[in-house]
Amino acid sequence: MTQDVYELGSIFKIFAFSEAVEEHTVQLDEPIPVTSPYKLGHYLIHDFEKLGPILPAAMVFAESSNIGTAQIEMRSGPLRQKPFLRRLGLLDPLKTELPEVGSPLYPRHWETIEAATIGYGHGISVNPLGFVAAAASIVNGGTLLKPTFLKRDSAQEGERVVSEETSHTMRQLMRLVVTSGTGVKADVPGYDVGGKTGTAEKAENGSYAHHQLISSFCGVFPISDPQFIVFIMLDEPHGNRGSGGFATGGATAAPAVGRVIARVAPLLGVRRSDTFAAANP
Repeated sequence: MTQDVYELGSIFKIFAFSEAVEEHTVQLDEPIPVTSPYKLGHYLIHDFEKLGPILPAAMVFAESSNIGTAQIEMRSGPLRQKPFLRRLGLLDPLKTELPEVGSPLYPRHWETIEAATIGYGHGISVNPLGFVAAAASIVNGGTLLKPTFLKRDSAQEGERVVSEETSHTMRQLMRLVVTSGTGVKADVPGYDVGGKTGTAEKAENGSYAHHQLISSFCGVFPISDPQFIVFIMLDEPHGNRGSGGFATGGATAAPAVGRVIARVAPLLGVRRSDTFAAANP
């Protein structure tokens, strides 16, 4: 979780959308063209499945469109994207009580094409705990906290990285992923799970191995007042009958996160949201 670094794919869209919401470069109801493929210079950007021709920006996030996210990220561009990710701690080695730590890998030349692909999690490698710390800062009200393995008696004072308004909007978007998007298999009745799926092809010999995936899901609950974050990453999962033959994050890691939340939430004393309605008819 700290020593190795990985390209994590679409869970990085959390940061692309956070940046766009923070900088007011996107309206969640605005139409975004997502016709596949999208040509950017000499490169073609594809989505996992056809989503077009147009999606509202909120559904670009929920349905995890690379094409839509790339266009939204390019509104900020590399000059704003790079310092934003650095504020989240994603471009520097993570400091914890563990001595083993892997340094992030990212392009030396960070131009428009790199900004677009990094927006959907390709071309940048980070360690899982560093990702989780950054994702937590987006949903917890906008404060970056330093991960620790030691019990603390008081709350940390952290650095503000996004506004409370941006954090609130991102919680809504992450809930949309689970109710209407790629993360529906992570839903747990009564615990209001939010999250984001990730599916990345593994780099191999200077290119990508199309059938060797890093599949993941980052789940947060309860999303209205986040207390816990659960991140599961699977190295080269295989599709089976239960996943419909797919090995994506939504088909493999998302249901695993849902099962973890269903088991641990009662142990942690998290009150089910549907008990509030029953108590207040």
